[in-house]
Amino acid sequence: MTNLTRRKFIKRGILALIGLVLLDSIWFEKYVIDWNYFDISKSKKNRIKIIQISDLHFDELRYFHKTIAKKINSIQPDLVFITGDSVDKTGKTASLNEFLQLIDQSIQKYAITGNWE
Repeated sequence: MTNLTRRKFIKRGILALIGLVLLDSIWFEKYVIDWNYFDISKSKKNRIKIIQISDLHFDELRYFHKTIAKKINSIQPDLVFITGDSVDKTGKTASLNEFLQLIDQSIQKYAITGNWE
């Protein structure tokens, strides 16, 4: 059994932190869906339902993307805003188009491109 020096402890801690950051940015961010609901309307008469989606990072259409489309269709918003980083590479927009086809055609969709589109 070797003694763990302060220097080794710090190095391992830094490497673990870097690993966690990479894991989050490469894998975790893609598969975690966070839904938030806000109602800022003052009356129900002129209420508009909007869904904003970002960081889909499409490389191919996956199960969780289909889940998102189903949820959007069940909510039936007036507008869907897709705000950046929808694809991982410029050539992967076909997957984004497949996703958009899964969303009810009566729902208006607007996209704001990110650094990958």
